[in-house]
Amino acid sequence: MLRKLGPCLLRRLSETPQQTFAGGLATSFQARDNTCCFPRQSLFMASAHHDARRSAYMLRYPVTCGHIRTFHTSLTQQAPPLLVLMVFKPVAKLTAMISGRVFRKWWRGLPKDQSESYSEILRRDKWKIAGTLCGLLGLGTAFYLYHMEETPITNRRRFLALNDRQLLDIVQVEYEQHLQDFENQLLPEAHPLHKIVERLTNDLVRRNQDLHQISDRNWVVHIVNRDITNAFVLPNGHIFVFTGLFKAVSNEEQLGIVLAHEISHVVLNHSAEQISLFELVDFGLILILGAIWAILPNDGLAIVATWFKQKVADLLLKMPYSRLLETEADEVGLLLAAKACFDVRESQCFWEDMAEQNSEVEEVAFLSTHPSHSQRAKHLEELIPQAIKVREYCRCLPLSQRDPRTAVALSAVPSGG
Repeated sequence: MLRKLGPCLLRRLSETPQQTFAGGLATSFQARDNTCCFPRQSLFMASAHHDARRSAYMLRYPVTCGHIRTFHTSLTQQAPPLLVLMVFKPVAKLTAMISGRVFRKWWRGLPKDQSESYSEILRRDKWKIAGTLCGLLGLGTAFYLYHMEETPITNRRRFLALNDRQLLDIVQVEYEQHLQDFENQLLPEAHPLHKIVERLTNDLVRRNQDLHQISDRNWVVHIVNRDITNAFVLPNGHIFVFTGLFKAVSNEEQLGIVLAHEISHVVLNHSAEQISLFELVDFGLILILGAIWAILPNDGLAIVATWFKQKVADLLLKMPYSRLLETEADEVGLLLAAKACFDVRESQCFWEDMAEQNSEVEEVAFLSTHPSHSQRAKHLEELIPQAIKVREYCRCLPLSQRDPRTAVALSAVPSGG
């Protein structure tokens, strides 16, 4: 269904830039002019099976409806000193491997009496060595606990070592690289697709001014003319949407919900969280890497163990953690979309359509950084009733009597022969 709608929508947009998507949803935009501010009590409750610490999404600070920001140009920033650490990491890994290998060969080349002498020293000072290791472990634990904080809205505890200045320094370099990569593929601001994304983003920004993570940023839209079903938002507020995404959505509501999901990553500061945790994990893995090359008897086993170590870290830590962040962004994105008066029922439709389009190649969630399309649709289905209550609290216009989820379900039913 979406493969037929997408090109049709793009063609209609190029012919009639002022028209909105079909489906009678244009009237809902009338209710998106004012900020929707939440009181202290919870309005958006998570599903019953969620952890109690994430059972209520609420704003824990006084809410004010201030000046409405739109789109501006971000200021140029200095190159990040933290990039030195990111470049140093591959060097540290190589150094650990070489150091471990050198130590192994050195130990094996020692005369028997000398190796026994070193072993005796280790046995004699084992408690001092154990105390030193425990002291280092304690310092590392203190560092970890000192940098623990709660996420906005969901109140989830997480490790965050980067401050805003450091993150923006890193992101500025990434942003400039994206501009170089997409230099000849960026659509002009007057293009109909650019205007649609800008208007939908303005709806989200305008109606979520009570969140300082949104009101304090300058949001800039970039449309990349590539047939890729993707969009992302950098922490500095720059939004990149690929034209291929317009073929995967059937209306503006779905596009707005995708934008809300990407913006929620910025609201929750997921980029800094991932960098902080993964850099910490990689530091620990570097120590393990050195031990692998020092202990294993030959280079072949060390190479296999190094590969296995990385795969275990990806499967048991990095991928599950990425899926957690994606699920959290789905939940908070639905909240932002509800406050912006989007038809939140379309979130389920979008992911069900994506699952149907990619039914033959849908990845196993365990082996992916994202939940499967069907899992996301099912999870959002559980949250939609509370999201509708958020719309009602924000005094949005009533949803259409025609439930888009019913239409998607009917389209999935095979016709009789």
